[in-house]
Amino acid sequence: MSLRSGKKWTITETLRLQREYELLENNVYEIAEKHQRTVESILFRLESEGFISDWASARGYSISAVVASEIEKQKKKNNTSCYYTRSHSLRNAKPLSNAR
Repeated sequence: MSLRSGKKWTITETLRLQREYELLENNVYEIAEKHQRTVESILFRLESEGFISDWASARGYSISAVVASEIEKQKKKNNTSCYYTRSHSLRNAKPLSNAR
């Protein structure tokens, strides 16, 4: 969990986000690290502020990489094989089985 998880966005932080994304052309992972927030919170803020039209258009973001990373975390956590349904969003991904 990130340090700033659940904290409200300030105007200053939002302006910093805009500068880092639009002017400096940082990707969402770099910005998340700088802001000590999750990549998803950066994506939500970019979209709500109108800097991106959807998550797929965000610089450096790849849903397939995120899903692969989450599957690996699940495998390590459960020491099992975990399969996910195909989905455009990780929020909608559902485990199909946890067979060993």
